Amino acid sequence: MAIVDHLRSDACTTEEAIACLESSNPIVLYAAMTYLVRNHITDDSAKKALLNIRGRLSDEDKMLGFYRIGHVAMGALLKLDVPEDQVFQLDLDPLDKETAITFAASGWQ
Repeated sequence: MAIVDHLRSDACTTEEAIACLESSNPIVLYAAMTYLVRNHITDDSAKKALLNIRGRLSDEDKMLGFYRIGHVAMGALLKLDVPEDQVFQLDLDPLDKETAITFAASGWQ
């Protein structure tokens, strides 16, 4: 998968990584989020893209084990030092919040 290799090698631009967050492929999404976290990309467009996908918590959004795309996106936002009150929606289930926090703590070292 060329795009994933591109993201993993840091050969892409920030704009390309952010564009990858529109993918429906969970492998590409994870690679793009990892790129943003690894390179500590905190510009507004990166945050906005992650905020747009943080609500993807349905069964069809399964990513890694029981983690959903939204959990990983919220975890990425936390790793990028976005305040919790901006990361978590008011109506977020407490279990989903704890899952995102757990992923942030263990997903990227």
